[in-house]
Amino acid sequence: MKTLLAVTAAGVALLVTGCDQLGISNRQPSTAGLGGAGGGGGSGGSQSQGGPSGQAGAAGLPCDVEAIVVKYCTSCHGSSPSGGAPRSLVSYADLTRKDLISSGITEAQAALQRMQNKSSPMPPAPATGPSAAEISTFQSWVSNGYPTGTCGATSAGGSNSGGNGSDSGGSGGGGSGGAAGSGGGGVGGSSSSSTTPATGLPCDVQAVFVNNCASCHGTTPSGGAPRSLVTYANLTMSDPANTSMTEAQVALQRIQSTVSAMPPFPASPLGSTDVSTLQNWISSGYPKGSCGASTGGNGGSASGGASGSGSGGSGGMATGGSSGASDAGVAGGVLPCDVQTLLATSCDSCHGSTPAGGAPRSLVTYANLTMADPANPSMTEAQTALARMQSTASPMPPSPASPATSAQITALQNWINAGYPSGPGCSGDAGTIGPDPLNASPTCTSNTTWTRGNSGSSSMNPGQACISCHNSSGGEAPRYVIAGTLYPTGHEPNNCNGTNGSTGARVIVTGNNGTSVTLTPNSAGNFYSSTTLPGPYKAKVVDSTGKERAMVSTAPNGDCNSCHTQTGANSAPGRITLP
Repeated sequence: MKTLLAVTAAGVALLVTGCDQLGISNRQPSTAGLGGAGGGGGSGGSQSQGGPSGQAGAAGLPCDVEAIVVKYCTSCHGSSPSGGAPRSLVSYADLTRKDLISSGITEAQAALQRMQNKSSPMPPAPATGPSAAEISTFQSWVSNGYPTGTCGATSAGGSNSGGNGSDSGGSGGGGSGGAAGSGGGGVGGSSSSSTTPATGLPCDVQAVFVNNCASCHGTTPSGGAPRSLVTYANLTMSDPANTSMTEAQVALQRIQSTVSAMPPFPASPLGSTDVSTLQNWISSGYPKGSCGASTGGNGGSASGGASGSGSGGSGGMATGGSSGASDAGVAGGVLPCDVQTLLATSCDSCHGSTPAGGAPRSLVTYANLTMADPANPSMTEAQTALARMQSTASPMPPSPASPATSAQITALQNWINAGYPSGPGCSGDAGTIGPDPLNASPTCTSNTTWTRGNSGSSSMNPGQACISCHNSSGGEAPRYVIAGTLYPTGHEPNNCNGTNGSTGARVIVTGNNGTSVTLTPNSAGNFYSSTTLPGPYKAKVVDSTGKERAMVSTAPNGDCNSCHTQTGANSAPGRITLP
């Protein structure tokens, strides 16, 4: 079945391979190594700031090659792949390893092929692809045997190591550290104020505001600045003086002004690259990013070593603050359980913490739902979501997904009418916002595989195209109209056993006449049907809690695994997965 979809509450779009439908903003490379992660998020933890950045490690990418990768690849193929991208393409090791699909070539060679491919290019439209000069640079690097450079980020600690910790505040994991270089020991950050933006921006956009705006428009505005311009919520809210524009649009207008420029003289004006970065981000619909630091605990101090990572770690070998419990309400409040459950069951597959399937932004937290809708600043995201749920012309979630129930719509309406009151929070599967299974690394989750060849069992060959054999009533194999395999994650290998229907998972396939069949996966995750069902088809997966992942586009045939391969084919993002 071509392209299994995720259901959204404020915009569902077709999931495609990699980031084919995600707005990609131009990204500028850093010339510093990566710092350790900031301190973990203890509730009410102190602010912390690490030492200054050192120099980048020497065993990385040449700067011109890194610039191409950062600009065109890392918005999906970053350290934590998103949008269905199967793997990272950020380091020298990433690009010089064997390609996952074609082991005879490297990832860099595969990337070069896609850059030059006219029918299936990377990055995909509408993103602008590399120029001829950039392709030539990348090709020369490959042809010359992948020489190392000084720009690629390494994992070494640095002098004065210890990245910027996060601001004080509520619960949540620690934010990313600042830059740290290679070299000897140094003292990590002490408890002091950080100007790092608090949450949600792409790294290149965050850099523009940190470098040019935060000295006045910081977390605590100064120098006569009327408000903060540091978070995703700040920049996408409606400007109080001009409600038809977002703060980001006003900032761009002032940056480009020759009469009342920002930042004002004698500060240096923004370069054309920074202006383009901000313009592209706005034009792409304000895609969220992973660079801003969340609320966190105290930064530690220690001499430099390998950079720290993970919850509670600080730069160098220091110990950060203890990790606080995460919830769905950082940055402003906690979502009531009934509202959070609605998001988890109907929105999370696309509008999760990492938006997928072309969804422009997350609908996960209190701050997400109460911010101004960039397309209609007079409404909040929650109001827009409610309007789409109630729409008969363009409803969300769309068919074949189940519409929100009247009770769910009433709960959301009452919450909005009451002025968006905070919490209490919600626990349990139905209210949990989970990670996108299509972002998981290739693995066999069940740790069991089919090893008996073509023995005729209904559990045979999970993950492989079934109807290529089960296509005729005259052969030994029974004829199937619909057949495929359901998996927990999106990039499981052939013959790996998938999700057993005894968990309550079901696959519902609908023909073009409106007739549906409900299929229960067997112990290998295989589902199949011989019921005559006219194509093209739509389908959805429903788990035991009622969460859904739906396919909005139609598939021309019922041989689901012919498209839903380990890496995805014909625009499918990977395997058919649980929501």
